Amino acid sequence: MDFPNRLTTVKETAELLSISDCKVRDLIARPKTSHDYLPSHHIGAKVVLDPAEIKEWLSQR
Repeated sequence: MDFPNRLTTVKETAELLSISDCKVRDLIARPKTSHDYLPSHHIGAKVVLDPAEIKEWLSQR
């Protein structure tokens, strides 16, 4: 899986992880457990994700 060297949008993250946009939003806003929480950042009204944090999140799953 190749991650870009920049922050990604919810849609781009969904494509990278091969899941739906809605699932990414659920993992950000309504994780079932603390281990499911997908770290995100807000820039204005836009939600972005850091590829390094996504890789760390995947390694813990």
